[in-house]
Amino acid sequence: MSVEAISSTLTMLERMHKSLLELAYKNQVRNVKSDTNKASFADKIEISKAAQDMKSVSTYSTERADRVQQLKKDIDSGEYKVDARKVAEDMLKYYRF
Repeated sequence: MSVEAISSTLTMLERMHKSLLELAYKNQVRNVKSDTNKASFADKIEISKAAQDMKSVSTYSTERADRVQQLKKDIDSGEYKVDARKVAEDMLKYYRF
């Protein structure tokens, strides 16, 4: 094929492409303005189970942070007492299973 033939084919393809894009745009605009789309739609939000679980974890984190602060305060003031029997029982449970 000659350069001129390729050039004219390319020009024709560009025009066809432009025409198709214009046609698609007109159809899109027409669809947006059509009467079928005039029905009102209400927004709806649905919270997933995972998000609900994360909310409870957030509450747990806050409670845990409060407990840690209370423990630090008790240790600093000398009021914190260790239950040696409870610690030993928990260690045995951990290492036996």
